[in-house]
Amino acid sequence: MSPKFRFDALLKIRESEQNAKKDAFLDAQRRSQEALAALETLERALAAERNKSRIYRTGAALDPASLRARQEERRRLLERRDEAQKIYDILAEETEIKREELNEAIKEAKVLQKLKEKNEERRLEEERKRAQKELDEQATRQKIYERRQHSQDEEDETR
Repeated sequence: MSPKFRFDALLKIRESEQNAKKDAFLDAQRRSQEALAALETLERALAAERNKSRIYRTGAALDPASLRARQEERRRLLERRDEAQKIYDILAEETEIKREELNEAIKEAKVLQKLKEKNEERRLEEERKRAQKELDEQATRQKIYERRQHSQDEEDETR
């Protein structure tokens, strides 16, 4: 088992923060898209109202009460559209802030992840060097043993 990365707890916290910020960003993005859809719906309603007004004006007699009602309806649609535009602008700005926060959280987690990877690479390199050193020592001992054995054999032959 490899030794524990000393910043493991911090890495887990950063990854948890990253996930929370991702969820917050996705939620802000969803709300922003909903606001945009509502804004587009109001834009279409305004376009339809303009078309109805053109058709109405080309008709026969203009009824003042009906004309006022159409103007009032158009004014309400414009107010609702302006309010929807403000809401969308606020939500779009919030989404961008959440995106920046998410990007920052991703960077922080990546820094720790890279540090963990480098730490693991260093550990593996040290382990490899230790294993190589052991092999070298064994080979040296074997070579010394063989030389001693060879020396003894030569001494035995000369006797």
